[in-house]
Order: sequence, then C-alpha cells, then structure tokens
Amino acid sequence: MRIIVGMLWLGLVLIVSHVEAADALPPFSAEGDCLSCHRERDVALVAAWEKSRHAQVGVACSACHGTEHQGAMAARSRRNDACTGCHQRESGSYTLSKHGVIATLEAERLDLTQPLKEGNQRTPTCAYCHLHAGEHDAGAGILPLVSMGRVSAPDDAARAEARAAPCRDCHSPRFVDTWFVTGDRMVEIGRMKVREATRAAAQLDDQESRNILHRMTNDHLRNVRLGVGHQSPDEQWWHGHPALDGDLLRIKSLAGDLLMRSQHGASSSPTPSREGQRHFK
Repeated sequence: MRIIVGMLWLGLVLIVSHVEAADALPPFSAEGDCLSCHRERDVALVAAWEKSRHAQVGVACSACHGTEHQGAMAARSRRNDACTGCHQRESGSYTLSKHGVIATLEAERLDLTQPLKEGNQRTPTCAYCHLHAGEHDAGAGILPLVSMGRVSAPDDAARAEARAAPCRDCHSPRFVDTWFVTGDRMVEIGRMKVREATRAAAQLDDQESRNILHRMTNDHLRNVRLGVGHQSPDEQWWHGHPALDGDLLRIKSLAGDLLMRSQHGASSSPTPSREGQRHFK
C-alpha cells in the first residue's frame, strides 16, 4: 500500500513539474519574447539575428521555428517549407534542381534534427546553404554572383570563400571552384544581353521597349541567376537564356523598324521586321 501511495505522489510531482516548466516558457507575441531569453544563452547568435535581413523586415522567430519548445524548433526551421512559404519565386528553381529533387523524394528520410554542418545530409535543404553552420544572418559576407556594374572590393576573396563553404562540405574544392567560375560567366553573358538591349532601347524611348527591358532584368535574368545558384538547368536555359534572347530580338526588331521608318518614311503597312516581332510573341 505504501508503495502504491508513493508512486502516486511521484507521478503527481512529475506532472506538476512538467506543467510548471511549460508555464515558465515565455509567450510568443513577438520575437522579443524569444530574444529576451536567448540573449542570455548565446549573445553572438542573437547579435547575428538582429543584423539579419529577416529581422530588418520584421520576420518573427516563430515564423521559422514555430512556437512549441518541445517540438524540435531547430529541426522545424531546417525544413524547406519554413522558407518556401515566403520565398516562392526562388523555391521553384531549387525544387527542379538535383538537390531539390532528392529533398522532395526523400523528405521523410531526412534527419533534420542534425545541426547544419559537415555535409551531414544526403542533400541540402534551403537552410543548409543559406544559414550555413547555423548562421542566422542569411547571406551575410557572401560574394554574390556577378552583378552588373559591380566594382571589386578588398574583401571579395573572403566573401568568395564564404560563398563556397557550404558546397565544399560535400563537393571537392576543384569541382566547387570550377562551378563558380562557370556560373559567374553564365550570369555575365546574361548581363551582356541586357546591356545590348538597353542600348537599343535607348534609341526608342517608348513604353513597349521599356516593358520588355523590365521583363529582361526582373524576370529572365533573375531566372538565370537563380538557375546558376541552385544548379537548375530548366531555370537557366528554358526560363533564362532563351527568354533573354527573345527579349533582345524583340527590342532590336523595334529599333530596326524605327531606323527603317526614319530612312524611308512611315508606312501604313507592317514591315517584315514588325512581322518578325509578332512571330516571336
């Protein structure tokens, strides 16, 4: 009888202790509720978070980590759907990449309780590369793929190394170096097409050419960059370079029409160049 009573008391104590521990957790009305506790535990982590792009636009900790301390909050933030809810445009190129295909097919087998380091996953999720080694300031100190008109900076070498670090966890240094050289060249070719189209559009000064140029830079060149970054052939080629080629041809066709009209006078009938433009649409 005494044994039974003792066990009942022990069970009651454990239940009360669990409830008290749960009650001791802070509420989740804002990210400040998380930072007030975690600042005492890891000053560097919180400092990195406060500098991050997410913090600057008001994304709360719970948006990625959830609100349940007992629910593997770190593992939740490593799932792709923690990112793709907001980054839908970027996620398409990743999903069609080799990394993304494996992540989709083997989603149930990925152990996301493991920390983000040392190539410990068969394929990287978004967080593995963009929050490498648990870094909360996504993309901080990383050299971007070639950007138009960018001037070299003294810290470029260090930033290039930071860019390659996640890749080298799984791939050989030679493969990674070659891949980035090739990728930078592919993006630069896309930018060359945009520069040529910009020069042609400057002769026109009309809304149609401005619309095409806007689509080139904001959609199709972006697709090339995302396709290179995620190693997504469909995004690089089908939605990237061929689309840029079509945009460039349309603008040059408009410029050709303008030149022909200036030389021979305006005509009421469509010119062959205009017909060609319609074909490309």
